[in-house]
Amino acid sequence: MTGGTRYAHAGRVFQAPSLRAITLVVVVLAFLTRLVTFGGVGLRSFQGYDDGVYYAGAAALVSGRLPYRDFLFVHPPGILLVAAPFAELGRLTSDSFGLSAVRVAFCALGALNAGLVTRVAARNGLVPAVVAGLCYALWYPAIYAERTVLLEASGNTALLVALLLLGRTRRPASGRAQLAAGAAMGLAACVKIWMLAPLAVLLGWQLMSSGRRSAVRVAAGSAIAGAVVLAPFLTSWDALLRMAVLGQMGRTRDGTTVVERLREIVGLQPLSGHLPAVAVDLALVSVCLLTLGIAVLAWSRPESRVHVVLLAVSAGVLLSVPTMFEHYAAFVAVPFALMLAGATAALSQPWWESAAGRVPAPRRRRRATLAAAPALLVLVALLAVHVRTVAAPHGVAFPATRLRPYVAARPCLVTDVPIVPVLLDVLTRDLDRGCPLVVDVMGEEHHADRPRDPDGAPVVRQRNAIWQGLMQRYLTAGSTTVLARPETGLSATTRQRLGGLPLLVREGQFTVLGRPSAH
Repeated sequence: MTGGTRYAHAGRVFQAPSLRAITLVVVVLAFLTRLVTFGGVGLRSFQGYDDGVYYAGAAALVSGRLPYRDFLFVHPPGILLVAAPFAELGRLTSDSFGLSAVRVAFCALGALNAGLVTRVAARNGLVPAVVAGLCYALWYPAIYAERTVLLEASGNTALLVALLLLGRTRRPASGRAQLAAGAAMGLAACVKIWMLAPLAVLLGWQLMSSGRRSAVRVAAGSAIAGAVVLAPFLTSWDALLRMAVLGQMGRTRDGTTVVERLREIVGLQPLSGHLPAVAVDLALVSVCLLTLGIAVLAWSRPESRVHVVLLAVSAGVLLSVPTMFEHYAAFVAVPFALMLAGATAALSQPWWESAAGRVPAPRRRRRATLAAAPALLVLVALLAVHVRTVAAPHGVAFPATRLRPYVAARPCLVTDVPIVPVLLDVLTRDLDRGCPLVVDVMGEEHHADRPRDPDGAPVVRQRNAIWQGLMQRYLTAGSTTVLARPETGLSATTRQRLGGLPLLVREGQFTVLGRPSAH
């Protein structure tokens, strides 16, 4: 399948495209679409909140501070271990260089995922492989989640490795392959706990298709890998359980509706501000109907049924979890792309096989292809619209040159967004000086003794006296305070207290405050 194969038709000789060449094209395209999101703002830009938490946590880890013991971290420790080499690179060079490197690396990881999708889908044929690879490479939720250090990219890599190892078509997977597939999923669950859901699907698949021993090997591989990753943190096991499991389960729902979440899942949410609401809703209905049709077609092929189940389970997780953010939608990217490959294989045979007379194309498949054309046109239209979304600058250009003179000589910068000291190249300096660092100021809200309303619901952030007190103490603990997120949720009392600090400079959304006695 990896080599070019010749087919004759009407006196002409055709060469089937090489799977290896197609995979390379998909990988390059995926890398460029992820990297281009930094156009206009640069790799050292302000990209929001979560990637700063993971990079700052990794930097704290390499400096000797342990998560769960020395700072709050609301996820398993895997992402800190993934980002740690880049944090160490930042320690040796500059914090902002380490951040740039990890962002490029995650763009490359997303490109690798697109290549792995192509290779897994190639078991359905060359055309399905191209369709699935391009779908993953160009689908906006996957692009958004794989442009910087976030949890979803490495989880998708692990799932694809497991599917590649377990989904052999000519012979059953070996015992070693089953153990390795389980280990990949165990590592993924140590990055994002949601990966236990696809792990459960793979265990059921192996139990039904290959027997109990296969399922046991996959489970054993995941348990061993998980134990290896979590072993260094066993001394803080109770805190890890409280922060990464119980605290997440205790979150209140963010108020997003099922329709809003479906928009996020299919990648329509960015279009809501550019198109009329009726057009967005019509597109959502079309995509949902298209997805249902794709699922029915894919289910007709036994080897694709696991992808249908994976998509259903992953979408169910996204619809049921308490909070929903834009990058979460990449959780369904792998099963959707592979399900699309199965549906493509069910609809048609490669044109060169039909041309060679090896596999005649039945009329019913031709009619089914024509019937699916309107829905496929909707998908193409959505991808075309997203070209503009992807090409638009993501994030905000960070005014490091303007702000750095006000913080360079002042030890211990504190901020409401942990990416700020990274972009100002003072994170390593402050960690070495023993300065206070709250890695996840927003996560602290969910893991303190949060006050509750009379009906038992947690109070909103602005009325959470415990969290506001923490913010007042922390944001006045350094010689410099940078406020970078207006929607952080600081109460009027907290803002009044911070307002007592002298204003050093304000640049766009970034406000730098300082203590008069700081040198």
